[in-house]
Amino acid sequence: MKKGNRKTKLHISIVALWTGMAYFFVALCVFYAAYQIRTYERGILEIYANQQDAYVQLVLDQINLNKAKGSEKAIKDIIDTLDSSSNKYWTLSQEQTLVFVKDVTETNKYKGFTLDTYYISKSAKEFIDSLTVNRVIHSMIEMGDRKYITSGVVFAFGGSEYQICLLTNQDTVLEQNVYLSARVNLSLMIGVVLSGFLLIVLTMARMVTRTRKELREEQETNRRLSLLIEDFNEQFALGDVYDVRKSLFCMDYFGMFYEKIRERDIRPVTFLLLKYESEEAKAFFLQDSVLLLEKRIMRFKDDAKGVLLLAAVGMNAKQATEKLEWILCKELTLSACEEIKNPTDFEAEDVLEKVGVNCTCSR
Repeated sequence: MKKGNRKTKLHISIVALWTGMAYFFVALCVFYAAYQIRTYERGILEIYANQQDAYVQLVLDQINLNKAKGSEKAIKDIIDTLDSSSNKYWTLSQEQTLVFVKDVTETNKYKGFTLDTYYISKSAKEFIDSLTVNRVIHSMIEMGDRKYITSGVVFAFGGSEYQICLLTNQDTVLEQNVYLSARVNLSLMIGVVLSGFLLIVLTMARMVTRTRKELREEQETNRRLSLLIEDFNEQFALGDVYDVRKSLFCMDYFGMFYEKIRERDIRPVTFLLLKYESEEAKAFFLQDSVLLLEKRIMRFKDDAKGVLLLAAVGMNAKQATEKLEWILCKELTLSACEEIKNPTDFEAEDVLEKVGVNCTCSR
């Protein structure tokens, strides 16, 4: 596997990991918020249950104050004076028999029912069994599909023991307008904050992925450009090495050069003899010829005679002088121009003699 592919897969894994952690964090926050709201609701119900216990205690005190009357009717008269609604009602039982139910309809239809028939749930039965004399307690019980805050107590009246219970539907407390509005607003705020957090994390993950991709593409482009530049530099370097415009050969190498011309049968070849009056003129020519002369024009020097010999390969006399006339000046003049149409007809010494350079060339 390539290094770049490993880095890409590692980056994708990291982004996926952070995205998964963001989802996990949001789910954890939702669970924790729901748990805290539920705990808060239980606290509210507990506060209400304590208040309800106090209400039942007040009723118990009233019953104890009226013990002298000694009849169930006295107890019912006390309960009849109490509030009731569709979400709150009282029950009065003697031992295991249901004696009276005070609800919004003020009905006695449950008269004669046993406690097991009325309190049919396990939690309700456990609550009834836990009641003690003159000690008000409360519990959360279920009856049918509803949950109730139940407060109850056992008291002695007329030689018998009675159980009195007050039941309030939990929804009545939790669906109170102010509390319900606050809970909805709080839940909405938590949802908006967590949604915003998740959106920011996902957006940043996409931005990081896109930035990483762009950076990877840019790095690849830079790598290709670097290789291309290295290749160009190498070509330029090689071009500079073999660029005859930057080379100045001694006249001793002319024989070797001319032999190569004859072997390859290159024609025509024009030889031009330049005379310079000062070293400055020679230096200016050599410097300018790098830019103004073609690569096909090779240069030879004879410092003893103060001349330069140019060999225009593949050019006739007219072409060669046109290429050269831009560089000539008062201190640098063209002394001779000789076009050799067939180099095999002449030796190197013959060519030098034709242009006026009298020397012996090494081979």
